[in-house]
Amino acid sequence: MSCHQPLRPVSCNRRVPAATSGAEKATRAGIAILGALAALTTSFAGPATADDERAGLPTLEGSVALAAGAATSHDWGANVPEEPERLITTTPMPITGGGDIVVDNARQRIYMSGNDRVLVLDFAGNIVQTITGHAGASSMVLAGNTLYVLETSAVMTIDVTATPTNGTTIATGLQTPYGLAYAGGALFTTVGPCVASTSVGSAAVARIDPNGGGWATFAGGALSGLRCPTIDAKGNDLVVGDSGSTATLSRWDVSSYAPTPLASTTISGSTSVMQVSIDIPTSTVTVALGVSQPSQTRSLATLAVTASYAAAPAYVSASTTARGGMVVLGGRYSPNVMLYQRGTANALWTVTLSDLVLDVDFDGAGSKVFAFVLELDSAGILQPRLVIIDVDDPTFPGSSEGEFHPIDPARVYDSRAAKQRVTQTTVKMTGAGGVPTTHVSSVAVNITVTDADSEGYVSVYPSGTGPTAGSRSTRRRRRT
Repeated sequence: MSCHQPLRPVSCNRRVPAATSGAEKATRAGIAILGALAALTTSFAGPATADDERAGLPTLEGSVALAAGAATSHDWGANVPEEPERLITTTPMPITGGGDIVVDNARQRIYMSGNDRVLVLDFAGNIVQTITGHAGASSMVLAGNTLYVLETSAVMTIDVTATPTNGTTIATGLQTPYGLAYAGGALFTTVGPCVASTSVGSAAVARIDPNGGGWATFAGGALSGLRCPTIDAKGNDLVVGDSGSTATLSRWDVSSYAPTPLASTTISGSTSVMQVSIDIPTSTVTVALGVSQPSQTRSLATLAVTASYAAAPAYVSASTTARGGMVVLGGRYSPNVMLYQRGTANALWTVTLSDLVLDVDFDGAGSKVFAFVLELDSAGILQPRLVIIDVDDPTFPGSSEGEFHPIDPARVYDSRAAKQRVTQTTVKMTGAGGVPTTHVSSVAVNITVTDADSEGYVSVYPSGTGPTAGSRSTRRRRRT
């Protein structure tokens, strides 16, 4: 359930079932989106026995995260406080038409393209440089120290090592190119018209030599005869989504010149694939569908659906995945920016803008969402804007500090798997069991000691500190 307000939106939080006892409170699973917690240290004591595999070995089951500050009965009650308004910065850009946005985390820069130029901005949205000479600048991709820019019929480079400067033109004569991606040491785009209504199209995937060796399409096979394709590529993987009477998805190994097919599937009930976004750390691909069907996260290996986002915008135009499994979707209709924990159907929060979202991306920490939007001004002209949304701003009035956010229980550590007796170990909690890698202030966990051969105790405390009096005694041959 969501509620929205233009430009300064509020999302109504999910309800958490009331916990009726201390034990129930301890077993609720959740995450808090604020702060940072690196790890918990578990230590226990008890004499070694012949059965070292089982003697006094702790097992962490599930994970319940507390928000910043102490837990209260209200926090665990049936109603979770409303999420805060998001701190939103929107800035008109001196470009025309649609383009692309690329986030350069290493240099703390944002690149935006449009008409004949590329804008270089800082993470606050301030323009620090304008690079002209890029006719029809649209899609871009960053690889190392080079930003590749797709133009009307060519690809040109920009050296971003220090002060960004124009490089060379590495491909010309591209016919109606769309999209740009980099994998396997090569660039990829699509060429040919977008005609989704035909049974067999005339678009194709083209491979571009980044060293200026020209470009070529792949004759025959699933990389030609496309109707209205969109692509993404990372590592050695190329994923192609194609719109038509039935939308399709395919994955290719592009580590060599001739792509090797790895997986393919149809998208049941869908006719439009607006964007595909590969996330290597989670081995997934997020598929933005341009119809009323929920957008999806799929396994990169098999292209099987692993999550659907039922409350996504009715017409999704952009998607991306951040470290820690956050998924953001941007769309054409309200609400048109929505943030999800990967694998969950309901949005963590939503933002309503009076704009069409062309592209979205995260910063490296996953703390900000950058959106390239087009706003129709009073003169009927589409005005490009950069919109920056704080994923969670603790200084903004109404911050969600102190809130609980449920996740599914998960076992994040089992000392029995190592088959050795451990007296102390550190377990990294962020990024484990569905807990995000950032914006987590603290966690609560269940600790189980099973089949101990002697009496002892187990203590759990934040990494880098020492144990407190909150230790738990264990008994021989009992589950504690």
